[in-house]
Amino acid sequence: MHTITLPATATERALPQLLPLLNAAEEACEITLDFKNVRFYYPHAIVILLARCRYWINHGKRVNLSNYTECPASTYLRRIDFFSMLGIPVEDGFHRHDANGRFVCLKHIQLRDNNVDSIAREVAECLASENWELQECLKYAIGEIITNVAQHSCGEGYLYAQRYQESSMVHFAVADTGIGLKASFEGTELEASLDTDLKALEKALEPEVSSALLRPPTGPYGQYVNRGIGLSMVNEIGRQTYGRMYVSTGNAYFLRIGDTSAHFEENDDLYHPGVLVDLHLNTDEIDNFEQIITEVRNVVTPSELDNWDELFE
Repeated sequence: MHTITLPATATERALPQLLPLLNAAEEACEITLDFKNVRFYYPHAIVILLARCRYWINHGKRVNLSNYTECPASTYLRRIDFFSMLGIPVEDGFHRHDANGRFVCLKHIQLRDNNVDSIAREVAECLASENWELQECLKYAIGEIITNVAQHSCGEGYLYAQRYQESSMVHFAVADTGIGLKASFEGTELEASLDTDLKALEKALEPEVSSALLRPPTGPYGQYVNRGIGLSMVNEIGRQTYGRMYVSTGNAYFLRIGDTSAHFEENDDLYHPGVLVDLHLNTDEIDNFEQIITEVRNVVTPSELDNWDELFE
């Protein structure tokens, strides 16, 4: 049995600490996660941990949790439905107050999910009920990310979002248990050229690139349900709002900070078997949604799209 003692905190710089701990257990048949020190985790760390547990279970490993009812973050993790997502019955032991625009409980995203719009709308309305501009920006960005997971992962995913009033930031993250970006291009004309996780990630962030577009249309009327702009559009929204975006698949990752710093890198220590998308939006920079979308359109525009508004219907 392999035991992992989880770190107390996991903020935006936590992945170099958290992911090596999880990756060290890959060869074990039984894994125990010790929660005794867990105090505070950002959304990306929560969905990474949840997706990895589900990934292990799906691959026949036995996963145990210890000290999860006594850890400092136990009430918080129960409130966002972390344990119930793993099928672990834990009594609340507290009164569930309304989230009141602070967070959205974990959402389960299934393969070919037909509830993308409803999930995106629910998250956006909860986190930005008083701000239409922010609400629309969140709805579109979240919808694009969920669509990518549902159409490409061949697995399942988890979404979690939280608003931090003191820093004027909204964080939302999606992690899936699927095959990763490189494998999603297998069987397409790009397979031979995308022979590493890094190349696949670089290609996936280009406008009008999607493994779904390289296969027969899957829409009910013979149309494509993915126009290949999801990740590139979200990246541009992050840039326009001076936010932060992190995308990880296999041993490759992309990191954007603000409108000037953006780079791709390979790092075996940060391996993630599926895809993780973590986006931080600066709410102080979202005061004119129409202007943001116009600027995004100038950078990310499908060449054969006659009506831009079709993307947001």
